[in-house]
Amino acid sequence: MIQFGIEETISIEEEVARIEWNRIKDILNGKEKAPIYIRGAGRNSSSTNLYLDLYEHLFSGVEILVDRTNNDQPRKTLAKCTNFKPAKVDMKNHKALLNYQVSHIFGRTKNPYTFTAPWNIVYLPKIMDPFTGHESKGEVTTLFTEAFQLSFYDKYNELIYEYNQIMMGLQFEIELYTNTLKAVDTGINSANSIDVFKRNVLKEFEVIRL
Repeated sequence: MIQFGIEETISIEEEVARIEWNRIKDILNGKEKAPIYIRGAGRNSSSTNLYLDLYEHLFSGVEILVDRTNNDQPRKTLAKCTNFKPAKVDMKNHKALLNYQVSHIFGRTKNPYTFTAPWNIVYLPKIMDPFTGHESKGEVTTLFTEAFQLSFYDKYNELIYEYNQIMMGLQFEIELYTNTLKAVDTGINSANSIDVFKRNVLKEFEVIRL
């Protein structure tokens, strides 16, 4: 079953992934003008503004937006880079895809480097959904997640290495910024909520090690 889940997953070819990954880096480095996206954070996106304020500090002049459906932009990236689309949408110039869903291999959906990163998104067979996601628990989930992530870590190792180098370069600046946050300045009701944000944002920018 684990082998089936990995083999039937549709991912972006390495050469195409390299081009798309370079484009994301150029946007966040200010070399290319285009919006970049993240998923909203917290219940009803209640913590999203904290992330956007941080990104104004980290990526000055870059337009970072919240995905309108939580997966619209990753879906568009996959359609562009694989030539597959879910069958219920306009099929012009694309191959039909049934019983698949968009999935993030390594999570980190509030990080603008990784939300649409071509090495982090795949079309996953829907039958494997019970063994993925943060709500999924159990031994089979653990075994599948480990094998699934390792398979794509190996496939995209050069691109993930570059991501890790970038994240290590950002860690100090992120910690410095989050350590200055105070509830009264952010409109958050409690210092505990700020602490939760600090922990969460550091997880979003963690290097990927398997």
